[in-house]
Amino acid sequence: MVSPLATGTSNLSASGSNTGIVPADVLAQVTRTLQSKNTLAPKLNAALANDQTKLSGLGQLRGALATFQNVVQAVSGDGLSTAAQSSSTAVLKATGSRAAQAGTYNVVVSELAQSQVLQSKPQTAADTLIGSGTPTSIKIDFGTAGNGGFVPSGAGKIVKIDSGSNSLAGIASAINAAETGVTAKVVRSGNQSSLQLTSPTGTSQSLRISVSGDADLKNLLEYNPNGQKGLSQVAQARNAEFTVNGVAGSSASNTVTNAITGTRLELAAKGTSSVVITQDNSQIANNVSNLVTSFNQLNSKLKSLSQGELKTEGSAARVQDALARTLRNSSVTGSDGNQLTLASVGISSGTNGDLVLDKTKLQAAIAADPSGVSRLFSQSGSGVADSLNGQIKNAIGADGSVTREAAAVNKDISSLNAKKANLARALTLQANALIKQYTAQQNTALPGLPDGSPKSLFDIIG
Repeated sequence: MVSPLATGTSNLSASGSNTGIVPADVLAQVTRTLQSKNTLAPKLNAALANDQTKLSGLGQLRGALATFQNVVQAVSGDGLSTAAQSSSTAVLKATGSRAAQAGTYNVVVSELAQSQVLQSKPQTAADTLIGSGTPTSIKIDFGTAGNGGFVPSGAGKIVKIDSGSNSLAGIASAINAAETGVTAKVVRSGNQSSLQLTSPTGTSQSLRISVSGDADLKNLLEYNPNGQKGLSQVAQARNAEFTVNGVAGSSASNTVTNAITGTRLELAAKGTSSVVITQDNSQIANNVSNLVTSFNQLNSKLKSLSQGELKTEGSAARVQDALARTLRNSSVTGSDGNQLTLASVGISSGTNGDLVLDKTKLQAAIAADPSGVSRLFSQSGSGVADSLNGQIKNAIGADGSVTREAAAVNKDISSLNAKKANLARALTLQANALIKQYTAQQNTALPGLPDGSPKSLFDIIG
């Protein structure tokens, strides 16, 4: 069966007596009529494809900025002159600040933090409507699940499912637009689709889902760790577990900041790694070089998104302009009273917006005024690294521009899915009416299904 919403036309077909249902001339009449009524479907599909491309681009933008932010934060404060080396970067990466104490730390990672993943029973398609369309509320609680019951960690969050959004795709869009902290997506297996929900990492982020409204949605989506389970658990929420020099530690996230004073650990796999921390002004050049390399990787990604997924939306280009302004306007008074700028310490801008580092000039500037160079990059929130970090927060923070744009796109996707569902119902009603009309003209009855119920147009099209 081919959906008219998938093709943009009614796409009816018949092969004379091979159909055994409705004469080919009736099908042809219905096809011609519906094609003229179904011009909205291609527009809806195009708008959805555009939104989904945009949402993918915004996700990539957020990820690239978050990666660069980790590097920027490492050289903020007093971190520019600090180095933290991991003997096994496959197990963990380490970043230190001046608050870190020089020495060697043996870290054993026995468990990584993990999200809880819940999945629904399979449905025929992502946009198939489920239930009667009765307005439904989904309450999402976060907490800790155990034999003693579920202990919520705060107030629950409500997601509304309206008529027309009661499909897997519509529910996923509604949950994502509500920004509950749960990520929803539709996954396919063979010819069927399921809704998959992913919580933040950590045992305290386990989920309890209550549903009120439509009975079919309740049976599909409800999840009580100690009761009814319409959803099934694919992965259990876990904390990261580790030891540092034999002292046990636990973290809800794989980013650990309280295990070694002044040091951030990014856990990546189970295993053992030695973390060596050194503090020396000679590290300034290495950290500046890492910052330049990371900025150029980000700049390349921003250019790619500006010419691709976010070409019409403009978020990547706006972030790129904001970061460039920060770099141009950065300066500090050196120890000799003269102004230090990025150019004066060997960092210039290339023709493509990348940063170009003159390592010889940087080393000379550090030798002449290590304190001034450090303050150029981090000084009470106004250094280069501090300002770059502020720009990133303005983009991907809780109320950042990229965050708001992603919420708006999710909302639009939910609206478009509702319109598609409404259009599908209208076309089905129209098709049934046309078949009845045209077959009546030929005094031919439309056969029913084996159980005697009426057959719709969408049951007979090829």
